[in-house]
Amino acid sequence: MAKIKMIRTVLAENAWHKEGDVLELPEKLSNHYLNRGIAVLYKEEKAQKETKENKQSKKKTKNVSNKNK
Repeated sequence: MAKIKMIRTVLAENAWHKEGDVLELPEKLSNHYLNRGIAVLYKEEKAQKETKENKQSKKKTKNVSNKNK
């Protein structure tokens, strides 16, 4: 199984594979699409880890208790 991203819209097996769809197809079919220029290999990009500089500061709330009633 290979993940590919469709470049063009294609009708295959009574289903439309639309442009921009990411599909996981068997090797034989995915190689056919790649050779014809219908699709490209899809590589998932890992999300960047959030560093201390990139994080938004959280609002601090005071702990208010009702002891003085």
